[in-house]
Amino acid sequence: MAEPDRQRTGYARFFSSLSASRQNDPEAKKSHLDDSSTKNRNLFVGFLGVLIYTLVMTLAVSDEALLMGRMTMRIPLVDLGLPPVAWFSVVPVLLFILHADLLHNLNEHLAKLQLWRKLNQGHVDSRDLQPFFYDFAFARHGKGLIGWLLDWFVWLLIYLLPMFTLLVVQIRFGAYQNSLVSALHGCLTVLDVLIYALFYRHWRNALQRPASRFLIAMQGWTPFINAFFNVILGAFLFVALIWLSVGGRLVIAIEEYDKPPPTVAKFLMNLLQPHTIHLSPQKAIGMQFIVLLVILLIVIFKRSACIRALLLMSLACAGLTTWFYNGWEIVGTSTFIQNMKNQYLSHLLPRLVVKSRILTNVDDGEKRALQMLADYQSTESEQAPVKKKQSAQPKSSTTDSKFNQELAKQWWQQGARQDWENRSFNYADLSGSLMARANFNHSQLQGARLSFAQLQGVMLDFAQLQGADLFSAQLQGASLRSAQLQGAFLDRAQLQGAFLDRAQLQGASLDRAQLQGARLYLAQLQGARLYLAQLQGASLRSAQLQGAMLNFAQLQGASLESTQLQGARLYFAQLQGASLFIAQLQGASLDNAQLQGAHLGSVQLQGAMLYNAQLQGATCQFPVKMFIVDKWLLSRTQQPSNLVACIKSGTFAALNQTDISAIMNDLPDETPQSVRQQLQANLQARLNHPADLQKAVCGTLTPEMVKTIQQHWKDRVQYEITEEWAKQGQPCSAVPEPKTGSRQTQRHGISSDTKPINHKR
Repeated sequence: MAEPDRQRTGYARFFSSLSASRQNDPEAKKSHLDDSSTKNRNLFVGFLGVLIYTLVMTLAVSDEALLMGRMTMRIPLVDLGLPPVAWFSVVPVLLFILHADLLHNLNEHLAKLQLWRKLNQGHVDSRDLQPFFYDFAFARHGKGLIGWLLDWFVWLLIYLLPMFTLLVVQIRFGAYQNSLVSALHGCLTVLDVLIYALFYRHWRNALQRPASRFLIAMQGWTPFINAFFNVILGAFLFVALIWLSVGGRLVIAIEEYDKPPPTVAKFLMNLLQPHTIHLSPQKAIGMQFIVLLVILLIVIFKRSACIRALLLMSLACAGLTTWFYNGWEIVGTSTFIQNMKNQYLSHLLPRLVVKSRILTNVDDGEKRALQMLADYQSTESEQAPVKKKQSAQPKSSTTDSKFNQELAKQWWQQGARQDWENRSFNYADLSGSLMARANFNHSQLQGARLSFAQLQGVMLDFAQLQGADLFSAQLQGASLRSAQLQGAFLDRAQLQGAFLDRAQLQGASLDRAQLQGARLYLAQLQGARLYLAQLQGASLRSAQLQGAMLNFAQLQGASLESTQLQGARLYFAQLQGASLFIAQLQGASLDNAQLQGAHLGSVQLQGAMLYNAQLQGATCQFPVKMFIVDKWLLSRTQQPSNLVACIKSGTFAALNQTDISAIMNDLPDETPQSVRQQLQANLQARLNHPADLQKAVCGTLTPEMVKTIQQHWKDRVQYEITEEWAKQGQPCSAVPEPKTGSRQTQRHGISSDTKPINHKR
């Protein structure tokens, strides 16, 4: 071998022996250990500061700040302020990264501690270590109370507290009900549990803790348990993937582009998609999130029983996240929280509670526009002639007051807007708050509490308000087109001039509600309560009011054309001058109802109860001119009730089984089962009974009656006056007794002996 090669080989041997000696050198190892302890101690102190700051800020943010975004929250380690939603989106990610980095560094530091213990023949003296509680816990493990406390200190501060903080963040921000950010929080919580399971196992092994007796006893059953869970999770994963690839995504495409599904895809959709769940893109994201968690579970399911329990808890946490934050809670909780009966259970759900607050914002552009408008008006007032100023000087306070009122009106109309479209407020408590002109279109408000809220001119088209509490809410001029209000509580609500076209109000309570001039075209009000409701001049054309309770309701001049009122209760209802053209009132109860001057053209009253009903001036003839209430009442003065045509046409004839079958078939699919049963019972009670027209009061509608009705347009005509009118009237024509055999009862031009047509949609 050449001399240079020998020299090079000698150098290599020297350095290898030197490195080996250094590896076994206790002083060198002690120096590295001390340096690692100092750095990890500083890292832990910084992480603990971020952790406590995150926890404090999470608990400090109020529901109002979370809802309105008015609070500026600082990011730790960075001098940057963000609104609450952005803060909750960024800080948990930062916290998770810092926790993962800390656990990784401590795991490497643990290897140095183990090597130091090995070099010291298995003994570590805490007096030789740097002042770091992690090192002390390692050195004093199993040595009295101090060692036990230090061990728990490590577990609480390093492993448990970060997971707890992420869970608090998830629960606190859950009240905002943002599906995407809440899914992110759930994912971070699960990932933090995974890294805890990975690194805490190394800590337990380093402390040489023995396995528990339960784990030793279950070792023989571990393969069977793993196989069982793998089969179950594999089947769930397979079905979920088919759901996402075929069912869920196709439903989303149909919802967005309104395309008809193919035959095979339609079959798979019907097979996979429950009819009680309306899938949306946000819900599909939640499903994908669960599928990812299942994949992670299958990958690492060969761990110990303790880790498996933690992973299953994480899956349950993710399921709850998807359940509560993606709108699926209505499917489950509607069973328990219905019609405000079990509303106390809503306290268990993540929700916003913002009571009696001003929840309006005016952006900078609106502020500048309003200020320019104020400056313009003040300039105009300054340029007025001096004489006019002097003459108007004594009235300066009045002028200023009018100016301020006009400016306030303009601000109210142009500003104070809030956009909450497509937001989720399920079971939120916003009672007494000012939210005028807010945009809630397509929002989720199931079970929300909005009692006494200021909601003038609010937009609630297609909003989900099932079971919501709107007691005495101010909803003048609000738009609730196609809103879902099944079982909602609207007693004493102010709905003057509101738009409720096609609204779903089955089983809703509207006792004493103010609905003057409201539009309820094609509204679904089956089984609704409208006791003492104010509906003067309201439009109820083609509305569904089967089985509704309208006792003492104010319906003067209301439009009830083509309205479905079968089996409805209208005891003492005020219907003076109302239009009931083509209305369906089979089996309805109209005892003591006030129908003076009402238009009953082509109305269906088979089996209706009209005991002591007042029909002075009522007619079946179709008006030649446009139906205007005042002109119509005046045109009917000095004219007796003209109901002969109605009687001859069979309108007041008996109600038979064919009519009942046709009425029940006409009910929409959305009609609750309780309403169907009640309506069926009401109609069966009137079976084979003609309308009690012979007990009703007919006669002439006098100008004095019209004057009294107009004076009491906004309230109720006194019973004493109506009783006096009844004494002045006369019994209406008697209805002929129903003939047995092949009697024909006209209903929509269909005889009673024909089979009913199924109108079910």
